[in-house]
Amino acid sequence: AQLQALAGHTWLTRYPDLDYSTTQPYIFHADASAGATAAFAVMCALRHRRRTGEGQFIDLAQIETVIPHLGEAVMDYTMNGICQEPTGNRDPSIAPHGVYRCRGNDRWIAISVSNDKEWQGLCRALGNPPWTEDEKFSTNKRRLKNQDGLDKLIEEWTSGHDHYEAMFILQKEGVAAGAALDSRDCFHDAQLISRGFFEAVR
Repeated sequence: AQLQALAGHTWLTRYPDLDYSTTQPYIFHADASAGATAAFAVMCALRHRRRTGEGQFIDLAQIETVIPHLGEAVMDYTMNGICQEPTGNRDPSIAPHGVYRCRGNDRWIAISVSNDKEWQGLCRALGNPPWTEDEKFSTNKRRLKNQDGLDKLIEEWTSGHDHYEAMFILQKEGVAAGAALDSRDCFHDAQLISRGFFEAVR
């Protein structure tokens, strides 16, 4: 967790309106990136040895495996002097893009609309309520500018649906949407079951 903070990851991935010291997940990105990078470095060293007969010394710093994953933020600062602000679940270039509350206790759905065709699909899925014709939502640029109001309107619909139900309705209209699964959902997920992901250990 400390290395992610030192790399800027904690700052960039937090929710702007919440205390980031209490909202960080218990999954540490730096651990995964360091492990994958170390495995790749070992494979490169072994290939080099096979080709030349020479060994190699691998010097790997965990924090240096995280910073490249934040390339856009690093480049924005080095080229433009701009220190990017955290966006939570939002995307800097498309809207709507977020996680919305669904019916039930702590149930959510992720929705991403990347173009006008998908926006029309979202409107159809929601039943084409009058607000979808509002000029302030007519283009992606305008939707980006009015995200706060847009998110509230979308959540009025999602909060009345089960997270799976909302996902299927949206996907049927070509909208990128996925139910946010907890451990119970994952254990009963049809795709994971069909893949044989979970195995009984005796």
